[in-house]
Amino acid sequence: VFAPITERVRAAMANDAPPAKKLELVIDTIVRSVDDSTHFLPIFLREIADGGARLGSEELALLAGLFASVTGIIAEGAKQKSFQPVHPALAHFTLIGPLIMFRATAPVRARIRSVRQIEIPDADTDMLVRHLQMVARRMLQV
Repeated sequence: VFAPITERVRAAMANDAPPAKKLELVIDTIVRSVDDSTHFLPIFLREIADGGARLGSEELALLAGLFASVTGIIAEGAKQKSFQPVHPALAHFTLIGPLIMFRATAPVRARIRSVRQIEIPDADTDMLVRHLQMVARRMLQV
């Protein structure tokens, strides 16, 4: 479940683009990978809720690789002075957290719409990619 996403991110990381462009590519890759997988979110959320108790060393290595990819780009940009220095874990979760929570809450938002007639707008893949790329730019701007 985790391997396809990390393989796609690794391919995006092989790009020689500047850090800002590379981060945009990685955000695009992660969002599209999560959206393409029917199994990733339920398994990921279950594992997080259980404290990763069922994650083996291979799965932990894959998740750590995703973290290292995002934070590595941010560190590279900070070193080149194209990004401001930020806390690596907070930066990572600022980008990944909204993706996971927004997608995971889709059924709840649908129930709220049905039961309470309150519209909580959805966002397609392209809109979510653009939003997270904007958040990254604003968070990291020098």
